[in-house]
Amino acid sequence: MALFFDRSWFEARLAALNLPPSALAAAAGLDAESLSLIFKDQREVRPEEVRAFAWVLGVSPEEAAQRCGVSTRAPDPIGAGPARLAALEERLAAAETRLAQAEARLAQAEARLERLAGALAPDAGPGSSDKIRRPD
Repeated sequence: MALFFDRSWFEARLAALNLPPSALAAAAGLDAESLSLIFKDQREVRPEEVRAFAWVLGVSPEEAAQRCGVSTRAPDPIGAGPARLAALEERLAAAETRLAQAEARLAQAEARLERLAGALAPDAGPGSSDKIRRPD
């Protein structure tokens, strides 16, 4: 259960923005019954719902979490993003480097196979060892 959902604050904030409660439900992907349970303090608000409520109401996720009665701070939707993005970009760059190296090795192997196939041409049958060319 939530610690305390500040229904009057949410209603006042929605009224000030001239928005119906359904705007919160739509942004958070909730049905009317789930939103009703939240407003009656009978269902705890999830972190992603806190972020959606904050966005609709134009407040920080921390303020929305406090007004929702969430016991832990809502995750910062932006703060972790840049660090995560940088880590993903670093992993992508490393993967691209490994891919380029693998492609280069594949091209070398294909070239060796071409040379070998040329050395083992169909006209070089048994007993015609003088026609076999040595690979470079």
